[in-house]
Amino acid sequence: SAMYKVNKDLSIASSTTHSSAKACDVLAVGGAYNMASVGTIKAKVGSNGVTSACIIKEVAPKVNVTASGSISGADFSTFKYGVGITM
Repeated sequence: SAMYKVNKDLSIASSTTHSSAKACDVLAVGGAYNMASVGTIKAKVGSNGVTSACIIKEVAPKVNVTASGSISGADFSTFKYGVGITM
């Protein structure tokens, strides 16, 4: 795995495996972007074809609301979503 902080608001990352049988296998790539007015936006694409994203917003001190969703490929019947609160 590798993570690179592009600037104070943007980070990108990848998850890979290595073995003697296969030099490099990318499992997922993703990123996170901090927007003061919206919150933190995170997204990733896995080698299995699943794309997921979430928005995390601090609504009060130590209280976060997260909205997330994922989809497999371009098949909208696989779309999943959720909302959570962390305190």
